[in-house]
Amino acid sequence: MIGVVLAVVFVVLGVFNVVEQARRGFDLSGDIGRLPLPPGVTPLAATLALIFFFLEFAILVGAAFCYRHHPSVHKRLMLLAVLGGLTPTPVAHIIGHWLSSQPWALLIFPVSFVAFTSLSAIYDRVSEGRIHPVSLWVPIPWLALRVVEVRVVQPSAMWQAFAAWLIR
Repeated sequence: MIGVVLAVVFVVLGVFNVVEQARRGFDLSGDIGRLPLPPGVTPLAATLALIFFFLEFAILVGAAFCYRHHPSVHKRLMLLAVLGGLTPTPVAHIIGHWLSSQPWALLIFPVSFVAFTSLSAIYDRVSEGRIHPVSLWVPIPWLALRVVEVRVVQPSAMWQAFAAWLIR
């Protein structure tokens, strides 16, 4: 139960941190502001899109909590929550500091997501000789969701209006 409380606190504080960062108009490291934006996405909308990472993390941790009595499912969901939901942040910092990688940022993010969420499937294949269904069927729709978030939701007028409302 302590883990659930910590996860909820992490998500709530993370969302508040993202909103406050957007209100102030900067990020502490300065790396996120250097990233190239997808077509039609404003800097404010891109900053507040970091909320999706916390939402994805919360969904996976919640699912892992529901399957806590099934260790093979629980462990894979928790691993995916940490690796898939939280790896865009260090990748953004690497791209922010390594200026020659910035033109490739819109390719590096999905490739790094696939690489990190594939670790569970690779481990399954090597150690057990088969891929566990969770290691396969969670990352595939999750990647599709990420594409929809970046290509459809973030450039939409509704998300832009929501982002403007959220920082008031």
